Amino acid sequence: MQHKIDNYRARFGPRGVLDIKRAIEIAYVVGEDEDWAADLLIELAHDCGVPERDMDPVYVVLSQIEQEARTDIDNITGKDICNDCEGHMAVYGNYLDSSFDYDDTFRGWLVNTLKGIPIKDFNEFTRYLLDELQIDSEDLKITDNE
Repeated sequence: MQHKIDNYRARFGPRGVLDIKRAIEIAYVVGEDEDWAADLLIELAHDCGVPERDMDPVYVVLSQIEQEARTDIDNITGKDICNDCEGHMAVYGNYLDSSFDYDDTFRGWLVNTLKGIPIKDFNEFTRYLLDELQIDSEDLKITDNE
C-alpha cells in the first residue's frame, strides 16, 4: 500500500496520508486503482479551477462512485437517483470523514426502486453505494406481501 500512496503523492505533493490511503482503498474496492483516483482529482480540480492540492481526494472518489452508480441504476430501472428520488442523498465532503449523506426517505425509495433486482446485476460502483447505504440482498427481496 505504501508504494501506491507514494505513486499518488508523487503526482500532487504533500497531503494527508490517511486521506490518500482511504481514497486508494475505496478505488480498489470498486475495481479501480490509485491512477484512476488521481486522474479524477486532476480532472475535477481543472474543471473547477481549483489547485489540486486543495481538493479532497476521498470526496472526489465518492462523488465519482455516486455518478457511476447513478448511471447504472438509471440503465437498469429508468430511475435517476438524483432527480427522480424521494428524500435526500449526496456526497458529504470532509476528507477522511467524507461519506454518503442520506435520509431514511431516500433509503426507502431506493430499496423500493431496486426491489427484486439481484445485487449481482449491479456494477461495482452501485454495490459499493448500496453497501454504504446499508442495503443488502435481503432488503431487495420481494416478499409474499408485495
